[in-house]
Amino acid sequence: MSKVRFGCFAAFLVAMGCGDQETSQVGPDTSASSSTTSTSATTSTHGATTSTATSSATVGAGGEGGVGGSGAGGGGLGGQPVPMFTLTGTVYSNEDGSRIPGAKVRVMTDGAEVTADGEGGSSGAFSIEVPDPSDVFLEASADGYAALVRGVHIPTSTTYRDYYLPAQATVDAFAAATHTDLDPAKGSLWLSFENAKVAGYGVAMPGVDHDPILAVDPDMGPVVSDVTLAGDVDHWFVLVPNIAAASVSFDLVVPSGHHCTPREPITEWKIYPGKITYYDADCD
Repeated sequence: MSKVRFGCFAAFLVAMGCGDQETSQVGPDTSASSSTTSTSATTSTHGATTSTATSSATVGAGGEGGVGGSGAGGGGLGGQPVPMFTLTGTVYSNEDGSRIPGAKVRVMTDGAEVTADGEGGSSGAFSIEVPDPSDVFLEASADGYAALVRGVHIPTSTTYRDYYLPAQATVDAFAAATHTDLDPAKGSLWLSFENAKVAGYGVAMPGVDHDPILAVDPDMGPVVSDVTLAGDVDHWFVLVPNIAAASVSFDLVVPSGHHCTPREPITEWKIYPGKITYYDADCD
């Protein structure tokens, strides 16, 4: 996966675009023409799983390259070491695309985290070891920014995952515009429909309690809507706020004649208190 953009809702709240970040997509109300799809090779139902190894990451100083990370594999059966897979990446600000010095990245299952202050300035780069194979959830966080969790299916052909963190003030303003009170005891799910060309993409979460789903209207800004409301780069996402912390599954809602392929083939996604879990799919 190349650079992932957390979405461009900041463009509706501050006078800025999303720079060279990648897109997240959106679409119109298509209750008559949309289809709800379950987990498959092209469209998906999703939730969260956990992993079982002790890992740590080094984030921060250095030049353009990733900073060397550390991580220890747990013992396997018969005392054999657990195979580990190294992920690298960089933590950026979604507000202006700059690198975030002192950002932290950690594997959520064990909570191990390391930050590094090296020579020559901070780069926000990280390297972290995770069990191979596994489905792991990694959190990136930094002071003043909303914590963002990404699920990663291991093994993967792409060894890096970049993070674009929205400012906490931007998330709060987005919620306030729709009169949504974000509960710190609950988490939110961000769904990005990459490369969608029409409106009408959304999510169905039967049996999961949450507040009304939010999207962006091209003229009105953040609104309550179960589906995306435009087919351009600034509107390719929906936000499901205030989900009780748990492993959840869901169905993507895809306009008739269109398809979505999840970027991470994970069937359950983890929701954490006070954090945003990021999910993205390639759509047409």
